[in-house]
Amino acid sequence: MRGRHVADGAAVVAAIAAVTMVGRMLWAEIRPTTPASSFARRTVGTDYLMEGGHVLGEATAPLAIIEFSDFQCPFCRRLQKTIADELARHPGQVSVRYRHYPLIGHSLAFPAAVAAECAARQGHFESLANLIFQHQDSLASIGWTALARRAGVADTDSFALCRKDPEIQRRIAADVAAGQRLGLTGTPALVIGDQLVVGALPLDTLEALLREQARDHGRM
Repeated sequence: MRGRHVADGAAVVAAIAAVTMVGRMLWAEIRPTTPASSFARRTVGTDYLMEGGHVLGEATAPLAIIEFSDFQCPFCRRLQKTIADELARHPGQVSVRYRHYPLIGHSLAFPAAVAAECAARQGHFESLANLIFQHQDSLASIGWTALARRAGVADTDSFALCRKDPEIQRRIAADVAAGQRLGLTGTPALVIGDQLVVGALPLDTLEALLREQARDHGRM
């Protein structure tokens, strides 16, 4: 599937106008394949990527993954299970910094990102993100408040107000801009060390890339 970035609301349009004026880009979901050589990979600068996003796992973990994802992308959902397995295998050793990259072809991806950001204000980003992926095929019928309540968000009135807050849109726009700066061509996309890898990596490939980063440090 191809499409352009989500532009939902005047605040987002204003926040990413400087980036989108450079040119419109086509986006694709990258379908998983088994061989590591099948995944696009290149070296990138990463210093600016460590700001923003939400950390899953221990923030002080020696190995960090930066993930750009779309809540409505089925391959992002598949990768999320792989990442959960990786964090469980190496507690305290690996962390994931989740950043939003909604695609315009997915009408619910941006609202899902907004909902997750608002859940984060009450300390429930990860639980709501997991629920969104689990119910990816029925998001339109469930409703964001119902999902938030199930994720543990207690103050649903504040949650509803938050979803209209321009600051939330600016946060998502900042993630989109960071992804554009990387020159992303699809979701999901991971930055591991200084390597950008695009696609729904299987667990063995993810492990190999992390071992590569850890080799010189005696980690993992």
